[in-house]
Amino acid sequence: AATVPSGGGTLKAQDEDALLFDPGSGNWSAFFDGTPIPGLKAEDVNALWVDPTNGDLYISLLNAFNLSGVSGNGRDIVKLTNNGGGSYTPSLWWNGAAAGFPVNVDGVEILP
Repeated sequence: AATVPSGGGTLKAQDEDALLFDPGSGNWSAFFDGTPIPGLKAEDVNALWVDPTNGDLYISLLNAFNLSGVSGNGRDIVKLTNNGGGSYTPSLWWNGAAAGFPVNVDGVEILP
């Protein structure tokens, strides 16, 4: 959980959310709220990459998960397709176990 300064007040976030920091003002704002995605509220997001072309998110999760019927574990990368209005559809983008990846993913950067 996080509590950070935001516009003279405070902003709270949980481990399924992402925050955005503005170094000019020193303020934080909410970037992504994972709570509406079924199953994500119970998970710990430990890596996030944003596709700058369409706003899709790519995340890794700390442990085994089930998001709207999409299941996997910490070695996988989940794509959250941006449906607009803060709505996302999850899909398994990369199956780390099938690829022989031996440890949990803890950072994501996708190059074209």
